[in-house]
Amino acid sequence: LKRRYHRAAFGLLWVFFSFFAFVFVKAVVFDQFAGDIAFSFPMYLASGFLVWQFMNGVVTDGTDVFVSAANWLKGVPIPLSTFVFQSVVRNVVTAGYACMVVVLLMVYEGQAVTWGTLLALPGIAVCVVTSVWVQLLLGTVASRFRDFKHLVQTIMRITFFLTPVLWVPGALGRLGEYTYWNPFANFIEVIRMPLLYGSVDPFHWAYVGIFSSLVAVVSLIVFALCRHRIIYWV
Repeated sequence: LKRRYHRAAFGLLWVFFSFFAFVFVKAVVFDQFAGDIAFSFPMYLASGFLVWQFMNGVVTDGTDVFVSAANWLKGVPIPLSTFVFQSVVRNVVTAGYACMVVVLLMVYEGQAVTWGTLLALPGIAVCVVTSVWVQLLLGTVASRFRDFKHLVQTIMRITFFLTPVLWVPGALGRLGEYTYWNPFANFIEVIRMPLLYGSVDPFHWAYVGIFSSLVAVVSLIVFALCRHRIIYWV
């Protein structure tokens, strides 16, 4: 992060500024497509995009987590998981700066923090823990198959428009019923719903729990089988 914003006058605050600009412009443009909703669309957009930005960063960085550390891996005996944790923490810090926009928006709209609002914290914890398994899996596969990185990036660009960040599922009618088979949508909702409603639909938690468990199991198996070969692949 220091290298990325090296000698920039505002440094990491550019994360805040860019996130604020995105939310402001998109809220103005897409508010008219939100339909009749019982919550603040800017808050809906900001909280949803915050989670999406974190997950997108985790996935795209995950495909390069070992390849980008090739010199370290070949020169110093460092555990492979170190680079995964480093990447996840970097994305958490970036999300922390962007989160200030959500907090300011809550203050501006006079939204009180209740016990229901705090239900977002377990969602954040699960999202961060799952990101470790995701990067471990993607990093291993992408080390062996270099085209995999570009495939994932393409899929993420498409998935953004299939995820309820800029639009509200209820505005799509029956098509909105298929929205929550998208894993990204469910991870967003376990964090966004407490901020908007003070509660979470049990379906989202069930989906996130099952998905996270499956990813953890697959990740550990693949990594255990390939960990000694990664240094030769990168």
